[in-house]
Amino acid sequence: MLNLMFRKNTFDYVFSVSAFQWAISTYGIINKSALHLMAQNLYRILKGKGTCVFQVYESSQSLLDQVYSIFIEKGFSGEFVIDNPQSKKKKKIYLILHKK
Repeated sequence: MLNLMFRKNTFDYVFSVSAFQWAISTYGIINKSALHLMAQNLYRILKGKGTCVFQVYESSQSLLDQVYSIFIEKGFSGEFVIDNPQSKKKKKIYLILHKK
């Protein structure tokens, strides 16, 4: 997911259920250079007003904030959506990003 070898403005949508966290995090530590590269490449391959949806397995608020701020810095707008926020077992976090 880091070096996405597609032409510019190719996709309307990009979805990831479990690849995202493996590309950017090791043992709960964010690889910022990998995340910057991913955000840059996603921005490049998305069409105008394109959307990315990632299921994110990190639960630390500081890690989520780091991820979010890098994508905002690269030109996205977005938000986190939390499904089943009260359940530790069924809780799912999604990062939804829109190309500006």
